[in-house]
Amino acid sequence: MKETEHPTPEDRTLSRAMNALNPGPAQLARMESSVLTALERSRRSLAAEWIELLRVRPLVHAGYSLAAAAGLLLVTPLGAVLLSLLRAQ
Repeated sequence: MKETEHPTPEDRTLSRAMNALNPGPAQLARMESSVLTALERSRRSLAAEWIELLRVRPLVHAGYSLAAAAGLLLVTPLGAVLLSLLRAQ
């Protein structure tokens, strides 16, 4: 496009799209504020999440919880010590 020509609608659309990829300080502040607001609104403790899972399908999710706890125990150093003690006997 020459400097003397007026921008076409496609050029304006492309320019807006490129501006979306490079937000200014005001846009960044608005985005940060909206993300933090949404995070605060949806914040729940991990215990509350597990209780909700157990309330929905208690037997299935209790099994998943036990499997997850066993997996965590086996990959921690304490679990490795316990596993080695069991193998030694």
